[in-house]
Amino acid sequence: MKTNNKTVYSIKNAGELKNKVQQLELLRYEKEMQIKEDAFALLELAKPVNIAKRLVVKSALVKNTFTKKGITGNLMQIGMVYLLRRIFKNQK
Repeated sequence: MKTNNKTVYSIKNAGELKNKVQQLELLRYEKEMQIKEDAFALLELAKPVNIAKRLVVKSALVKNTFTKKGITGNLMQIGMVYLLRRIFKNQK
């Protein structure tokens, strides 16, 4: 009896664990897609900016190197601060 209860209990936990893993994978995928969408939006904003700078973000998208540190570095390289200042300046 005890072995059966332990087996049922462990299978129940395995099912819960599998569901939790699937939820976490889905969250990770959604975050990655959001980062890619943001990067593509930035590429659209960066059209007037030098092509070489935009290639940095494109290469990061292709290589899928979106770590927290990496995406920040790439955004700084395409002059995001400069672009935002220009956009807000033009809206006034």
